[in-house]
Amino acid sequence: MTLRILLLASAAAMVAVFATMMGWSVPRLAGYGGGVPFDVRFTGYGHAEAVAMLKALGPEGRAFYDGVQLRLDTAFPILYFVALSWLLAAILGWAGFAGIGRVAVAAVVVLVPTLLDFAENAAIRDMLRLGPDAVTADLVSWALACSTTKWVTALEGLVIATAGVIVALARRIGGVAR
Repeated sequence: MTLRILLLASAAAMVAVFATMMGWSVPRLAGYGGGVPFDVRFTGYGHAEAVAMLKALGPEGRAFYDGVQLRLDTAFPILYFVALSWLLAAILGWAGFAGIGRVAVAAVVVLVPTLLDFAENAAIRDMLRLGPDAVTADLVSWALACSTTKWVTALEGLVIATAGVIVALARRIGGVAR
């Protein structure tokens, strides 16, 4: 199996895991009545909201979140890192950045939200296992910080990739016009 096929398979698997979460596990968790799961709450949540979510989930919902959603969300960042760091390195190459530097930049840009996703998952797992009566405000704050920082750094990666595409297109148009 060539590296390209492995990377394309990683990208396809990443999309499949994402689609499974967004199409099945996230709606199922939301169906327990506490709203969308912690890791997809873009606007954040406080201690009271976390306690309410944990209560709404109940033991069955917390078990599903821990045993299914967080397992999917462990596979996702691994696949995300492999597929998107490769894609970003390619975009930076098309934009004219050569050598190992573009690979290192791509890896770091994608690694930061990946690691934050793992930290977020660990904090959420702790919240689920502690339950609504024992979860602390500090743990909720840590989970939220990991989550919001993950989303911000992922957005920064998207901005870098978009800038790379614009530079690559400009170089291509400039090369055609000559």
